[in-house]
Amino acid sequence: SFTQWLGGMGIVVLFVAVLPALGVEAKHLYKVEVPGIKKEGATPRISETASLLWKIYFGFTIAETVLLMAGGMSFFDALNHTFTTLATGGFSPKNASIAHYDNLFIEIVIIVFMILVATNFSLYVAALRGRFRGVRKDTEYHVYLSFILAASVLITISLLIGGTHDSFGKAVRESVFQAVSIMTTTGYVTADFNNWTPFAKVALVAMMFIGGCAGSTGGSMKVARIIVVFKTAIL
Repeated sequence: SFTQWLGGMGIVVLFVAVLPALGVEAKHLYKVEVPGIKKEGATPRISETASLLWKIYFGFTIAETVLLMAGGMSFFDALNHTFTTLATGGFSPKNASIAHYDNLFIEIVIIVFMILVATNFSLYVAALRGRFRGVRKDTEYHVYLSFILAASVLITISLLIGGTHDSFGKAVRESVFQAVSIMTTTGYVTADFNNWTPFAKVALVAMMFIGGCAGSTGGSMKVARIIVVFKTAIL
């Protein structure tokens, strides 16, 4: 869990703080990772930006650990799940993953932090420096949240129509958690989605290929590249 946590922040610092400040070749790599969309918040002062990123990451770590303990987890479990939530690694000390706890509060906390860490960390840096306009207008972030919302709604409808779930509340609860978990490439589970409808399973696979935002701890293709593909196709 700890090595995942370290690796999650390591890749963010590399792409947000280090590459933009290391000359032409490194800037080219940065543009490849964050294609087509201008990102705010990066600075030539590597140590300053890296320090700020670590502070944000530590803040998330402390907040999630405390909240998970408030939800009933032991300190050991809370810390392990925090480490792998923030790294979007999804490792759990429980065989049943988050389903082991069957706790709505814990699931909501993990959903929130999965969404937060799969967001481009440059936006947090920009926000802390007062550049709120760039954050509000960030196309990738809006598309990222739209994908999560659309998938959650469609999967919920599919489960209810397909007869997989009789309870609306349960369908929403499981759909939202799994949509966020798969979209952010974390991989936690609260349900056996192998028993879900074909549409729901296809939707989850599609989200798995999209992934989180560029400059985040999320994996896969990244939302920015999906945007570029669609814009290229349209033009």
